Amino acid sequence: MHAIDDSTFLAEMAGEIRDALPERHIHLVLENENNDAALLRASPADKAFDAQWADDWHHCAHVLLTRESEGYYEDFQNPAQQMARCLAEGFAYQGDPSPHHGGKPRGTPSAHLPTTAFVICLQNHDQIGNRAMGERLRSLAHPDALRAAFALLLFTPQIPMVFMGEEFGETRPFLFFTDHNEELGKLVTAGRRKEFAHFAAFSNPETREKIPDPNAASTFAASVPQVVEQNGWTALCAEALAIRHEHIIPRIPGCVSAGAMALSASAVQASWLMGDGARLTVATNFDVAPAPCPPVTGAPLFGPPLQNGMLPGLSTCLWLSR
Repeated sequence: MHAIDDSTFLAEMAGEIRDALPERHIHLVLENENNDAALLRASPADKAFDAQWADDWHHCAHVLLTRESEGYYEDFQNPAQQMARCLAEGFAYQGDPSPHHGGKPRGTPSAHLPTTAFVICLQNHDQIGNRAMGERLRSLAHPDALRAAFALLLFTPQIPMVFMGEEFGETRPFLFFTDHNEELGKLVTAGRRKEFAHFAAFSNPETREKIPDPNAASTFAASVPQVVEQNGWTALCAEALAIRHEHIIPRIPGCVSAGAMALSASAVQASWLMGDGARLTVATNFDVAPAPCPPVTGAPLFGPPLQNGMLPGLSTCLWLSR
């Protein structure tokens, strides 16, 4: 007997699912830290997965918003350049050495894949729930930088995911919670606190004891989103989605990257040639200071105008040229 290669197993599983359900229109989305592009569909004829959760995209955005560097975020210390690569090619790591994995190479080339092969997000249950205190970005980032990042999320031809409550700017945490029996619950609680011992903020055992008990009913109750019908966040979400629905989604089939670049250590610009020949360009500045930005042709769809060749701080701008 020999160990089954994960990639081989996953590829076979995707093919078996499609063969078993030939009459159904299905979407297979993969979670795979290895960034194996061969597992993703380059064309509709492939039997691979339709898309992958694009953790690299999330990690770049998170570091740009928070400047955190512990854990897997140590792999993203050039976040603007790496975000540009994610926007243009999907993966930031495409065989590059990963500091978080001891310098081992991670990933394979992904520029040939369609934009719809990547599901992007700023927050999800893993990335928030895996934090010791379950903080959402509203508690960690400058609010205007977060608004700019949210607009970027919704304006790319990749597939955006909005996490529950994000559309109205939820501030309550999303904690790791469980519902185990008493014996297993104690083990999970102890294990949960132990896993954060190597983080500077939780090196003290007394501090780790303050990490919420996953099995306590109060932990779940603290994670239930509040009900908000309308505010500035819902207005931003509605405006950005309306722009996406009218100007971006109809043009996604056949679109390809036209390049991306870091404008500064905290700003990025990307362009795509859309399926109908139009050119979509987005630029986001995560910092307060303006960033140099080359002139962009086309109709402005969102954001403030460039000011003397500079992208205003804490902003996202979108253009479309036909």
